[in-house]
Parts: sequence; structure tokens; C-alpha cells
Amino acid sequence: MSAENWPAPNERPNWRYYEDPQRRLSWWVWVVLVVLAMIAAGAVYYFMQDRDSGLKRAPIAPPPAAQTAPQDRKPEIRHPVPRAEREPETPLPPLDQSDEPLGERLAALVGNKAFDDFINPKDLVRRFVVTIDNLPRKTLPMRTRVVKQVPGQFASGAQNAARYDEPVKLFDSLDAHALVQTYVRFYPLFQSSYSELGQPDAYFNDRVVEAIDDMLAAPELKEAPQLVQPKVWFQYADPDLEGRSAGQKILMRIGPANAAKVKSRLREIRSELTSTGLSGKPAPQ
Repeated sequence: MSAENWPAPNERPNWRYYEDPQRRLSWWVWVVLVVLAMIAAGAVYYFMQDRDSGLKRAPIAPPPAAQTAPQDRKPEIRHPVPRAEREPETPLPPLDQSDEPLGERLAALVGNKAFDDFINPKDLVRRFVVTIDNLPRKTLPMRTRVVKQVPGQFASGAQNAARYDEPVKLFDSLDAHALVQTYVRFYPLFQSSYSELGQPDAYFNDRVVEAIDDMLAAPELKEAPQLVQPKVWFQYADPDLEGRSAGQKILMRIGPANAAKVKSRLREIRSELTSTGLSGKPAPQ
């Protein structure tokens, strides 16, 4: 150490003070007491903090196994799309240009008049995806539905159920196998549209099966349920029925006979959707 850094004479320690054994012992006692006092004060503060908060500090547990799994792992596919019976002759169009080819396939299934009467022809793929995705939810947006509004005015009881006789008759006449094969043909576009909804890792066919299962779980009512009108819209008087999903409310609204027909066809469609097809392997995604 240089002389410039050495303390001034009046700041230098009195070495004789520490050379005295009696004083040296006294000095160490004070050091130990100060250290003990600091430790005691810290312990008291720690204890008071725990007592005031009413909590005990638990030892840190190792993280659960789920947290140590890779975060980029995609959800498991539960219901792979079945393989198409034959390879397509032409490639799929882009999503924004798919209305015409998909509309032609659907019109061939249901008939041109029924397609014009009941189907919204613009943005078919996106409307279908949004409709399916919202069926298990509480509400179904009207402006984005794939099917048009049922004609006629709302009525109570059996009169209202009769409004749905024609679309239910059409649905009941569908060839479930042919319908699912059309769905399989255009499935990449459905999956792409589902990703647009903020579901990049979710599998759309799983959502379709989930929506069908939810509708099949709708209560089988023997008579029209009682309604109330607290504001503008009608509601079910029974809180349990009012709390049901949009898909289940549709089946409760169309009447017991119509609901039974729809459920029967839904079971057939579900069976086709969850089949692996002739090859025994799921279609490539």
C-alpha cells in the first residue's frame, strides 16, 4: 500500500489497545455480542413476518412432472379424419376460392333448391367452422351461421317445432357416408379456417366430434318447456335448460320428434367421422 493511501496519523489504529490481552478479550466479546444481536433481530423479524401473515413458509417442492414437459408439445389427436375412398383428381382451391367447389358438392348432396333455401353460400368453410365451434358454447352468432334463419315467426310449443319440420326432414335424408366423404375431401380447408380462429394446434375433427357428443347429450323432453321473457329474448324458465349449450338448445327448440330424428342421424355421422376408413389408417393431415 502506498503512503498516499495510508491513513493519517490521527486516523491510524491504536495498536497498543489491541495488544493488551484484557482489552483484546473485551473487544472480541463485544464483536460476538453484536453479531448475536444482529442474528437475533433477524430471527425476530422473520418470525413476526410469518406470524403477521398467518402463513408458514413451506419447503420448496420440486415442480410437478407436467411442468417439466416440453411446452411446444401439440395436443394429442383423439379422432383422426378417416381416409378418403379415392384420391382427388384435382388439388384443393385456396380457402378464399373454395365457395364454388364446396357449394357444388353440397348442392349435389341436398339438392339445388334445398341448398338455396337453407345454406348461406358465401364463406362456406369459415361459416361451417364457426358454427361447429360455437355449438358447444352458450351462444351461436347469428350472422356467421352456415344455415339460414328458419322461415316463420316464433311461436310457443308444438307450433314453433313445426317450423323446423322441413330442415329436419332434409337433414334426416342425408347420406351420412357421402356427407363425411365430402367433409374429408375439404378437410385441410376446415383445419386451416380453424387455425384462423386462434386454434393453431387444435384438431378440428376433434371439435366436430365434441360438438356432436354435446348435442347427443341434450335432454329428451316429452313436451315443450316453459318459456319466460324477462327482456327482449325468450328464455327457458328452468335454469338447468337455460344454462345448456347452443347446440342442445337447438334440439330442445325443434320438438321431441324432430330431435329424435336429428340425434339418430348425428350418431351415423359420428360413426363415419371416427372410422379409420377402408385402409385402416387415418387420412394424411
